Amino acid sequence: QTPPVNKTCQQTLYGEQKQLRSFAGSKAIGVNPNCKNPAVAAALAVFLGSAEAQLAHYELRGVAPCHPNLATNEDAILVILEAIEKAGYKPGEDVKIALDVAASAWHRDDGTYHMMKRGEIHTADQLIDTYESYIGRYPIISIEDGLGEEDIDAWKKMTARLGSRVALVGDDLFVTNDKRLRKGIHEGFANSILIKPNQIGTLSETMQVIRTAKDANYGFILSHRSGETEDSTLADIAVGM
Repeated sequence: QTPPVNKTCQQTLYGEQKQLRSFAGSKAIGVNPNCKNPAVAAALAVFLGSAEAQLAHYELRGVAPCHPNLATNEDAILVILEAIEKAGYKPGEDVKIALDVAASAWHRDDGTYHMMKRGEIHTADQLIDTYESYIGRYPIISIEDGLGEEDIDAWKKMTARLGSRVALVGDDLFVTNDKRLRKGIHEGFANSILIKPNQIGTLSETMQVIRTAKDANYGFILSHRSGETEDSTLADIAVGM
């Protein structure tokens, strides 16, 4: 039985679907021949698929952006897997999953992690166990900010256990800062960095951080940050570096 749906959320998701269908699609949703980049087409098609999965199975809450009322955190991964299949792709072959945990937001001074919405408290070791379990069962290739930005000893543990299997990306951890990145390289935590030019402030500093990452064989991912320009500068940096 289909659960009740928040009508405002339903209208929002239908509106997003209508807009995106004119630009992208997939083998299942219908490819726009003007969308020449297969990665862009796949990403937007999966986004459409996730909207369909949410509308089909979950009670939606809030206004925009709308969130499905999931029973567990793991259910979010299942929604994404369903979305990949609805878009006509094979999970693990055509499309893989990257998680942005943003753990600094729920890391507490006593070293524990509080999931306020669920009323749960976890240790760093428990989170690492959870990530390892997910990696073993789902096509996950990247975990961003899986632990708090100052929980360095736990980052070292996570890197030792998972660093050979997935990208462990530091955003809050490194804040596009060359000094913090060098500390990570020297002490052996994380293996990738998120690059946000307006997080550090200048293009010269941005490029220096990228060079440091490349020299240490750390992965780097160009990203926007709230308030950043929407022009093609980030793509230019990604290709140029």
